[in-house]
Amino acid sequence: AYVDGLVITSLTPVAGPTSGATPIDVHGSGFSNASAMSCGFFAEAGLADDAPFATTPAEFLSPSRVRCLAPASGLALLATLRLSANGVEFTDHGAHYAYHEPVVVLSVWPELGPEDGGTLVTIEGRHFLPHATLSCQFADAPPSRAMWLNAETVRCVAPASRGLERANVSVT
Repeated sequence: AYVDGLVITSLTPVAGPTSGATPIDVHGSGFSNASAMSCGFFAEAGLADDAPFATTPAEFLSPSRVRCLAPASGLALLATLRLSANGVEFTDHGAHYAYHEPVVVLSVWPELGPEDGGTLVTIEGRHFLPHATLSCQFADAPPSRAMWLNAETVRCVAPASRGLERANVSVT
């Protein structure tokens, strides 16, 4: 095949919302700075000769890493991401990328904590998934690791803040 030199070893992240627009770093080897390089998203049940349900340009970062933007899928599904050097033929093998319903945060408790952080915060919502990279973000602070309890509840430790402020909290 035209793309024999392209090898995908992993993706970061391995999942994102059905709405798409998630940057995906594709790790592997044989990547080039070809303008026609693209990422194809294939339905998991599809065969190697099937057409992708969507393609996006691949941004060259290094010979071992490219970045693609996940397209919207419209529904939760397991897709296979494969690469193309010419925009037409894709690698026979790829890596799995899971589409999930968008995460929704409904409540955060407690709503207040000390400025020096350290408060265990319970976040309730919908569509929380138990993956290794699950995290909480409080305003502009770096993300912190989340503890998954179930699809509706996660817990995180609040970081220190810059004084009395209300922080937006998100879960990814």
